[in-house]
Amino acid sequence: YMQCIWRDVTERSRMARQLAESNERLSVALADLKRTQQHIIEHERLAALGQMARGIAHDFNNLLMPIVGCADYLLEDPSSLADKDTVREMLSTIRDAGVEAGDTVRQLREFCRPAAGAAHETVSIRNLIENAVALTRPRWREEMKAAGVQIDVLLALADDLSTMGNFRELQETIVALILNSVDAMPEGGAITIRASSDAHKAAIALDVTDTGVGMSEDVRRRCCEPFFTTKGPQATGMGLSMAHGVIRQHRGSLEIESSPGKGTTVAIRLPGAAAPTDTASPEAAPAPAHAATKPMRILVVDDDEATRKLIAKFLANNGHTVETAANGPEALEKFREQGFGLLITDRAMPRMNGYELAQAVKKIDAAVRIILLTGFGDRPEDKRPEDDDSAIDLVLGKPVSLEDIRNALAAATEPLDP
Repeated sequence: YMQCIWRDVTERSRMARQLAESNERLSVALADLKRTQQHIIEHERLAALGQMARGIAHDFNNLLMPIVGCADYLLEDPSSLADKDTVREMLSTIRDAGVEAGDTVRQLREFCRPAAGAAHETVSIRNLIENAVALTRPRWREEMKAAGVQIDVLLALADDLSTMGNFRELQETIVALILNSVDAMPEGGAITIRASSDAHKAAIALDVTDTGVGMSEDVRRRCCEPFFTTKGPQATGMGLSMAHGVIRQHRGSLEIESSPGKGTTVAIRLPGAAAPTDTASPEAAPAPAHAATKPMRILVVDDDEATRKLIAKFLANNGHTVETAANGPEALEKFREQGFGLLITDRAMPRMNGYELAQAVKKIDAAVRIILLTGFGDRPEDKRPEDDDSAIDLVLGKPVSLEDIRNALAAATEPLDP
């Protein structure tokens, strides 16, 4: 005997095809949504930088003033060079201004670096807030002071408060809240930022309070809605919405208290975490001082003549034999002719960049050590996808000090020493 069972699966197949098509459309829509979200985040970041631009220019001009002024003084009056105390004082002033300018650039670079996809880590609340205040200082102090408006930022921060999160996302959130407070105080006032916790530091309370114009109840209810703004067509209306989203992604909450004429308080609540062993901001901590390295033959390559000569002087004064080259092809020619134990090369150069030069040099001598100098950032994520860094032994971010160079030489050559 034979028994046959027939089942019509036409409808099931049709539904399966429709489901697959729907999933594909949803995947495309989700990808589009993520791209749009990233574009909005970038727009908000650029908008924040735009608000701070005039104040940043003011800060840099203030930093350039002692550099140019002290140099002019020493050059204008050669007799002053005989006064060692005066020369030392002015050189110290020039160096301090340069270091502060470098710190400002690093903070801006950190602020502009994309945060999406970065792993959560232990974040110091104090460093988070202090960095955000420093970044926005050109806006709330310098620019507003130039407009005849006095704004003070007051901090009341408990020590050793930490949370798990993305430092840059949280920093952008605090920056956005400070800039919103500045906009709300056209006649001046004060911004107070408080951070505290419960007895076990399991929950962190972070409040940003201003004495500005405040909001009506209707505006307060809607201010975290996407695209809602009271600042006119030049604003995206995504600042508070993105801040609210970031805090929720960090398993926290954001509430707003405000009334007309009585200012605004943005109350953020975040879960606490164990205090980090290194409470520095994302910028790498300075390397410890190393003993002087043994004399080496070093080739310095940089298309900027002033930088090239300065680094060569640093190295020569420390007992090394130094040759210089202005570009990659010239460096390769010298390397083939003379040979060197260490190569220090700039990253961005015409015709052949630092990565390409390093690859070519390693093919000639695989034992040579290579230090890459860069003004674009000294982190792995600052590298472009097309840049092959396998030949680089150490990356050093500009500006560099004599101590930075000494430490880099020791770190790059340490494996070769017994």
